[in-house]
Amino acid sequence: MPISQNKYIDVTTYAVTDNDLNRKSLVTRIFTTNELLPNNTIAVFYSAEAVKSYFGANSDEYKFAKKYFDYIQTSSSASKEISFARYTTAAVAAQLIATKQSATLAQFKEVTAGSIHISINGVGTDLTSIDLSDCADLAAVASALQTAIRAYTAGESAFTAATVAYDSTKGIFKLTGGIVGACAIEVASSAASGTDLSALLKWNADSKPIVSDGLAARTLTQFLENDSQLSNNFGSFAFFGITSQSDIVEIAQWNHNKNVQYMYSLSVNASNYESIQAAVKDFDGVALTYDIHNDMAYYMPMVLMATTDYNATDGVINYMFKKFPNDLPSVMDDETSDMLDNLRINYLGSTSQSNTTLSFYQPGFLQGSIPDMSVYANEIWFKDYMVTAGLQLLVNKKRVPANNNGKNMFTAVLQEAANKAINNGTIDTGKTLSASEVAYVTSITDGNINAYKNVEQNGYWYNVDIIKESVGTTYKNVLKYILIYTKGESIRKIEGSHILV
Repeated sequence: MPISQNKYIDVTTYAVTDNDLNRKSLVTRIFTTNELLPNNTIAVFYSAEAVKSYFGANSDEYKFAKKYFDYIQTSSSASKEISFARYTTAAVAAQLIATKQSATLAQFKEVTAGSIHISINGVGTDLTSIDLSDCADLAAVASALQTAIRAYTAGESAFTAATVAYDSTKGIFKLTGGIVGACAIEVASSAASGTDLSALLKWNADSKPIVSDGLAARTLTQFLENDSQLSNNFGSFAFFGITSQSDIVEIAQWNHNKNVQYMYSLSVNASNYESIQAAVKDFDGVALTYDIHNDMAYYMPMVLMATTDYNATDGVINYMFKKFPNDLPSVMDDETSDMLDNLRINYLGSTSQSNTTLSFYQPGFLQGSIPDMSVYANEIWFKDYMVTAGLQLLVNKKRVPANNNGKNMFTAVLQEAANKAINNGTIDTGKTLSASEVAYVTSITDGNINAYKNVEQNGYWYNVDIIKESVGTTYKNVLKYILIYTKGESIRKIEGSHILV
């Protein structure tokens, strides 16, 4: 597991509201139980067809990817990438799973002195003298292999309790190690002598089988922490197969504790929307989408985030009013719409104007202290931009001195980020702060009465300082900054007065 980047640069987000004066490719990651994915591995795909080829045309993974990649935003931008990871909370055994169809039964029956090199739990051995000539079918081939593997008692339970199975639907062989828990497994290879079975089984390196190490039991929190350390290159995520409210709360709590790094998206329905909303309402970054069709409606805010172009001028979006013509609306009446709006639950809603039916995503809200999806997504981008820019400064310069020169070097980075945020719409300029916002800005800037004016006029105010922090018996110099900016919000309703005289 790599060293956390927070050791070198750490940015914390605070949301300021009247009630409580309190960067990264923003693509989607899907967590699935599908064993086609090796444990502790992130699988990245760049098209729905690639997902279909890997998981199959009838898989939920392909169904989601088809929706995700087919969506084109109004700016003509489309999703470029999606990643998948396998999750499990129970302990699981190591597996070696072929991804190509094995040799035919006739080819196996020609083997009278087969051999193969197997390695499980750090123990490797050549298994020899395997006679498959009497096998009546491919399941019998699997049984004969299992017997040969289990006979290697020096490998202990990793071998003696191992299983070999043949999947007749896919035409592949699967080896499962005998240890349920943390355990390594390797691709099979040819033994020193005998007919090589690794190639016939498609377990050899050239056949590119799935190599999945065993894992000890872990919580969803531990899984998410490990996965995000493997790769944090995603902006939103969702889980296949999670229905327990306690699991949903655990995931939402983990996401909340990440402090505006990801958006957790899930669907609710008529039977559970109230209880789930009540359970997660205080957790930041939870996107609930009402879905009466059980048709993965939770993909909608995820694909909107993934297709937002932060390199474009005025590139940020309002998540409300976005059309999804290939999906059916879940709300078609004011009563349900108002009820869900009050709970910050999103939905594809249908309205009518001049005999034309129009459906769009609404209201574009999240649970927690930052209700606006766009504002939240923009801060994910902004924070990651600063983390990346800060790391680049530290790595690319000979040194960043702990003096005014160092402060000036980082200030230039900060100014460039602010300019980019103004250009794409993350920062709005020319907004008037409320009295409570003025008071809060003044208090956190040590009474600087000009700070709030800069925020109003320029859209932001920042300050950079260098302090010393104790580290055991020594210390380290830490550059600290504070950035206050006016978030880019959007209009959600137009009201007018027509006066006839």
